[in-house]
Amino acid sequence: KQVALFNNPKVRYFHVDEALRPQFYSAPTWQKERNWHFVIYTTISDTIYKGFDVVMRAAEILKEYNYFDFEWNVAGIIPGSDFVRWFEKIVGQKCDRLNIRLLGRQSPEQLISGLLGSDLYVHPSYIDNSPNSLCEAQYLGIPCCATNVGGVSSLIKNKETGILVPVNAPYDMAMAIKDCHDNEVQWRTYANAGMREAQKRHSPNNIINQLLYAYKELTK
Repeated sequence: KQVALFNNPKVRYFHVDEALRPQFYSAPTWQKERNWHFVIYTTISDTIYKGFDVVMRAAEILKEYNYFDFEWNVAGIIPGSDFVRWFEKIVGQKCDRLNIRLLGRQSPEQLISGLLGSDLYVHPSYIDNSPNSLCEAQYLGIPCCATNVGGVSSLIKNKETGILVPVNAPYDMAMAIKDCHDNEVQWRTYANAGMREAQKRHSPNNIINQLLYAYKELTK
């Protein structure tokens, strides 16, 4: 939007929200009860700017201080791949020693099941626009934490619908995870507010109306 305004201060800017995959619209909302085993979920691709190293370093911090028992499930990353071995070498740790479970590519149904069985969704990316994975987690009503990059701040209002942390800041991310563990009621409040926003944002009727309005205005 800012690039467009620099090139033409009189530009008219239209916004159309994005649709989710059909399976998420019919999925149940998140209702998980907290127990002794804290489950974190992340969906990213095997691309260096998606923040897998931040996941590993934040998990390393959580393991070092040993505040609570946790498991960090990462969908989209294939176990034993060159990508994983490369990051394990950089960080100097093996994923299994950091309680990180690599799930590989998941179907929408598998993602929904994994998300609903988690206590927190974490999005660690260095670069992003409007990540579908975060939108999907919000839509289901899961507490969410994400790095404050790109368009992520248009999806999460910090300390209202989730928590934003600085990019490439594993201590901030680890502290946010610990805060979610320690302050369950507050984070459920964030999650419920985030779910309400996401359900408005990704409403098919809302998206259709936005798109039709944009086309009508452009064809006048």
